[in-house]
Amino acid sequence: MDKTIFEDYLEECMASLNEKDASYASYHRWDMFLPENYEVIRADMNAQKIAPNVVDIGCGAGFGSEFFLDGSYIGVDESHPHIGVYSPKPLGEKFFNQGKPNVSYVIDTFPSDAITGLLKKKTAISSMCLGAYGEMFKDNCKEIFESYCKSLQSAQNIYICAPKKLTNFVGSYFGGSKEVGEHVEFGGESCTVCPIIHVKMD
Repeated sequence: MDKTIFEDYLEECMASLNEKDASYASYHRWDMFLPENYEVIRADMNAQKIAPNVVDIGCGAGFGSEFFLDGSYIGVDESHPHIGVYSPKPLGEKFFNQGKPNVSYVIDTFPSDAITGLLKKKTAISSMCLGAYGEMFKDNCKEIFESYCKSLQSAQNIYICAPKKLTNFVGSYFGGSKEVGEHVEFGGESCTVCPIIHVKMD
């Protein structure tokens, strides 16, 4: 994927940030899009002959759409595309491949009834979004994970890349899952390994 297509737009967006947020955004500018996860997921879908009709939960700016232009892609995010998870304001309203046939975007927070409806007869994808930003540390994490699964159960297939606490929960909830890859994030002397799992619904 040629991510340089988005480079000028990202530079323009970062110019509007204060120094602290611009520094954070610059450091994380491509980490958020994780194209290698989508490569693994699409390869597994091809191997299993799963139609490339997906709902991408936590799509960010929608770089994942590049892997599903031959099918249908719906990106879902709680805000307009932004750089830096904790940036104080969204950075524009432009999504990757916006306007191309079979590519659309929805501004919504997962889980919601609207997103649950979108998932029917689709493959749900979450690449380092669900479970990656602290849910597992909350006292009610089980209830949060259950709410995720109740919404996801309307999909035909689920692919999640997330910390093991969530992927283990999802696999158990649906009676089993298959690990198709992993994402390793390095931080100092330690790293976090997040499995990429596939759940196929009956």
